[in-house]
Amino acid sequence: MNIKQLYILSFCVYLIVSIFTFMLYTALPAMIAKEGLSPQYSGLVFMSMLPFMLSFFYSGFIESFRKRKKSALKILMCGCNLALGLLYFLIAFLDLINDFYIILGIFVIMNILCSCSIVCLNGVGIEQSNRNQKITLNTIMLLASGLGGAIGIILSLIIYDKFGFRICNIFLGFSILISCLPLFRLYYVDSIKFIPQKILNTLKSKKSWKNILSLILLIFPLVLNNSMSSTLLIYLGFEVSVVGILSGILSSLALVIASPLMYSFIRFCGFYNALKITLIFEVLLFTFMALNMVLWQSHLYIIITLFLASLCFGAQFIFCYTLGMRWCEDSSQSGVDFSFLRMSENAGFIIAGIIASQIVGIFVANINDIKSLDSINLSSISLIFTHKGIDNNLSKAYFYIFILSAIFALLGLISIKGVKNEK
Repeated sequence: MNIKQLYILSFCVYLIVSIFTFMLYTALPAMIAKEGLSPQYSGLVFMSMLPFMLSFFYSGFIESFRKRKKSALKILMCGCNLALGLLYFLIAFLDLINDFYIILGIFVIMNILCSCSIVCLNGVGIEQSNRNQKITLNTIMLLASGLGGAIGIILSLIIYDKFGFRICNIFLGFSILISCLPLFRLYYVDSIKFIPQKILNTLKSKKSWKNILSLILLIFPLVLNNSMSSTLLIYLGFEVSVVGILSGILSSLALVIASPLMYSFIRFCGFYNALKITLIFEVLLFTFMALNMVLWQSHLYIIITLFLASLCFGAQFIFCYTLGMRWCEDSSQSGVDFSFLRMSENAGFIIAGIIASQIVGIFVANINDIKSLDSINLSSISLIFTHKGIDNNLSKAYFYIFILSAIFALLGLISIKGVKNEK
């Protein structure tokens, strides 16, 4: 597979996976809050991502299958993503409240399908790109993630608000099926010779454990900060359609902007200096966000800082994935080794989501416990510029989330000495 086709493959797969993960991680908690369910239900949604987080433990089987048969890569890429889209049509016939646990089970299957395609893609990406191409490759992945987030957050929440849960899932199913079409036209060639892929080789490596800890410290503060952001907007009185637009801007548009911005920033400052500056900015940003929750309580400040946090998330995506791919370049089982390092991102998403949802749940049982605020819809969205004031329990919950994010960002800054030699 030449580098152009690898770029196309990476874009399509990350677009598809991002539609699913952003919907699951950002849009669905907003839907749960709107339905009046406890924040603990969002914690269960985050736990359904465990198969995605633990994909390393079956990555050896996936990579062995990919390298054993010439047609395996096409089977995995086309089959997994096609099935992912079809399962959304099944969810469309279920009710979010009454069939919640059935839907949760389907999400577990969908996470496994996403893992299979991501493990294969990363293995091929490491093997068939050089060090400079890896930065470009990860920038393309980030751009696709931003566009996928626009579909999975903005459009899904707007459609959910206007037409309901069923039509929302039908729309997501069609979106993924359309995104699959280029995958069937690519010419798949896997020139790597078959070598048994064993996860024990990775687990025995001290270097692997050191690397994954470094990546966790880089990604965890951002996912902790962002995990319950859409729920915060619901609790502040924003209508679901407004939350869809704002969450999309905060997550999707920020990633699209971060792609070329961070690519240029890394070229200008150098890899390590750009990483260091980004982490310093994160510490200051999260501290300001925590103070705003208890001092100024400005809704405008919340929107602006959440957008800046999303830019930082996009930056760390490029940093973490580029570091991980570089560390796995000389490995004979690069897909397995990188799957282990990707557990840092997956573990960060799930653990941060569970922690954040439990913190909010301690202070807020459901949306009815929040002191009533003026509802903000599309026609009154300009009120964002003047709205101030946050329910006392809500402000305490998010103060703790944001201050924890600042602490972990500081730990990440301390830990990056080990990557100083990365160019």
